[in-house]
Amino acid sequence: MSFTPSKDEYRFKIDEMRKEEEQYRREAFIEIYEEYVSVLEKEIDVLKNEKKD
Repeated sequence: MSFTPSKDEYRFKIDEMRKEEEQYRREAFIEIYEEYVSVLEKEIDVLKNEKKD
């Protein structure tokens, strides 16, 4: 005998998967943003050093 999930169970599972995906996207965005900020900070330092010379 096989068990078929109800519509509510499917909805719950889909909602959980969406939340997981949103969290993954949020974490990926933060990681990329931090890398971008790091690159900008390095570029600012280079420009400041060029200006001093």
